[in-house]
Formats: sequence, C-alpha cells, structure tokens
Amino acid sequence: MGKKDGSICCRKCSRELGELAWLKKRNTIYFINNPEFFNKNECKLDSVYQNFQENLVMGDVKCTCGNSLGGCQKFMDRPELGTLCALKCKQIKFAIDKRSPFIEFQQWSKNNRFEIEELEEI
Repeated sequence: MGKKDGSICCRKCSRELGELAWLKKRNTIYFINNPEFFNKNECKLDSVYQNFQENLVMGDVKCTCGNSLGGCQKFMDRPELGTLCALKCKQIKFAIDKRSPFIEFQQWSKNNRFEIEELEEI
C-alpha cells in the first residue's frame, strides 16, 4: 500500500470526479475540499443546515448523472477548509494510475490499495 496516482470516479456512470490525491481523511470522514471538484459536480444546498458533532451538514453533492456522491459539509472547528464533500464509499470507484479495472470498496475500512492523507489537527 502506498500513495497512488489515480482518479475518483462515479460508480454509476464512471465519469471522472477528481484526482485521488484530493481525497483526505478526518476520523471516519473521507472528503474532498478542492474547488475543481465542486465545479464538476452539483452541490444542492438544503434550506436549513444541521449541526452534527463538529460538522455543519449543508446538503448533497451529486454527479451529473444524478448519483448521490455524499454530503456537502463544513468542519465547524476548521473554517479555513471551506466547503467539502464527505464522500460515500459505496457511490464511487477508483482508477489507479488512470487504468482500469476500477477498484471498489463497500466501506472505507476495506481499502488496502492506497493511502489516504490524514487531515492534521490544529
């Protein structure tokens, strides 16, 4: 296992969503906060945001095919990170070194193929 070049893709339509290097982890949340990711996908904000532990849950993020990729959130204790998408593992797949076959996991804890950068606590 190690750092890999690759891409994150929609499990439903296989469209490339972003770079594997954009993926980060904080506790059990796997997320992307890259603006390019949000430009390529639809972020549908709820009319009322909800607080959940240290997170502000703001809405859903969807692929252009309509597949729900995860939740639009902010870490309330890390406002400098801005808006992020907490990805659902069951909704995405990975192309390592830009080659197929795709790699899929049902749970993040089942990943034994590549490392994900842990967000540094401040």
